[in-house]
Amino acid sequence: MSLNLIKKILTVKFGGRNLKKDGQFIFSVNTGRSGSDYLGSILSTADEVLAFHERKPFMIGDYLLDVEEFPLEKSFNRREVKTNQILKDLEHSGKKVYAETNHMFGKTFYDVVFKNLSNVVVIHLNRDVKDTAKSFLKLRYFTTENNIWDKWMIKPNSKESFLKFPDLENEYELIFAYIAEMRYRSEYIKKTFNGKHISINLDQLNDIEFVEKLFLDLSLTFNENTRNVVGKKINARHDRKKDFNFEFSQEKFDFAFDKINKVYKLS
Repeated sequence: MSLNLIKKILTVKFGGRNLKKDGQFIFSVNTGRSGSDYLGSILSTADEVLAFHERKPFMIGDYLLDVEEFPLEKSFNRREVKTNQILKDLEHSGKKVYAETNHMFGKTFYDVVFKNLSNVVVIHLNRDVKDTAKSFLKLRYFTTENNIWDKWMIKPNSKESFLKFPDLENEYELIFAYIAEMRYRSEYIKKTFNGKHISINLDQLNDIEFVEKLFLDLSLTFNENTRNVVGKKINARHDRKKDFNFEFSQEKFDFAFDKINKVYKLS
């Protein structure tokens, strides 16, 4: 969709409200399994924020295949469906701030957001690399035991991935390679796109004072609801970890970390 059409959506279809000027748009670059749901829950406590962890269209599946196999510009127009929906949602909500912590932002729609929206804030959310990898292993991501991971996770060594690794032989190596790819993407987005970039470690979101300062930095209202959410991690997939049993190999885990760490410094 052209910029002129976006302007029409803002000024005609949405009754003249200039969202590009008055709105604020908060997204997150993260790997998944790193506290993005928790971050979304914290942001949702601010009265002025329309917040989602993942909002349709999720930008998974075919959208992910597009960016894995072809340059971004080839699917750009098709992926603008995301910013169109964001603008509609924010207008209909009557709020000033849209927040979505979906980890697909760093894969399938960051370029569309920066082209079509203004006042963009990106929270670069990190969790300890090895803790993240273990969480992926428990859910059996990057294995045939889990049949949804490839709709959400960019495949290491795909044609359009930023990093290239030696042959990846098992899920341990695939997982660390994926985490490295997402860490690199975080750095790339910071360096390439103008906007407000904030780097956060997951543990910091359990600190009331830190979250208060974060809200102040984002011009959001910190309230009693915020105070009640901070420190209470929310994870809808917690129970699913029990669905998979596997024999964890510390040797494979350590070898995979060292192998990927030689290509991209994880620690």
